[in-house]
Amino acid sequence: MNYKNNYDVINFVDRDFKNVNSFLVIDKEKNGILFDCWKGSVEGINKYLEENNVKLSHIFLGHGHYEHINGLEKIYIKNNDPCVYIGADDLPNLYDAELNQSAIYDTEKFAISDKVSNIKAILKDSVYKINGLTIKAFIRTSHTTGSIVYEIEELKMIFTGDALFCSQRTTIYDEELTDAWDDTLRWVFKAFPKKYIVMPGHHEYGVTLKQISKKNPYVKEILKNKK
Repeated sequence: MNYKNNYDVINFVDRDFKNVNSFLVIDKEKNGILFDCWKGSVEGINKYLEENNVKLSHIFLGHGHYEHINGLEKIYIKNNDPCVYIGADDLPNLYDAELNQSAIYDTEKFAISDKVSNIKAILKDSVYKINGLTIKAFIRTSHTTGSIVYEIEELKMIFTGDALFCSQRTTIYDEELTDAWDDTLRWVFKAFPKKYIVMPGHHEYGVTLKQISKKNPYVKEILKNKK
């Protein structure tokens, strides 16, 4: 996907496992920013970076469940220690297979080693200027209490992780988060222009908020029942 200002957004999806998405944003100088890193996409991501001479500078994680983080170490080591960002509440998930759910749902328990050292915990809503882009990180409880919605102003794009899918709702693991999650969805549709493009953690991507508000039955119900 080619966007204005000479940026490309490349999707890596594992169609054999939950349609997990990772997204690589590349500028004209071939600097890269990665959003999420499922192990099933690691080989493709690393191959693309190497073959296209892309320097990976930053990795942003949407939340701390295993299918979005368990490719982290292989990508990190292969690409000269890029800076890794994750919500503070989800930081322990990187080191605990029970918390990141790989001990429950995956055949391989995952926890990073001390080889991954360049990690920044996002403690509050923050703004980062990286590779000519303005990346805003918003901590919003949804799939986890440490979930992050990332905005790239210049691309009119948000990376929503598992907080918002284009056509459906994600699995609810913690019923206690339901009300806060619903509030987060209402916030998304209030905070960003309807023409913004949504890049979620699974399934379909590249759909506008306006389109989602019309096609996603759960979102339609949430927006109808405004608080």
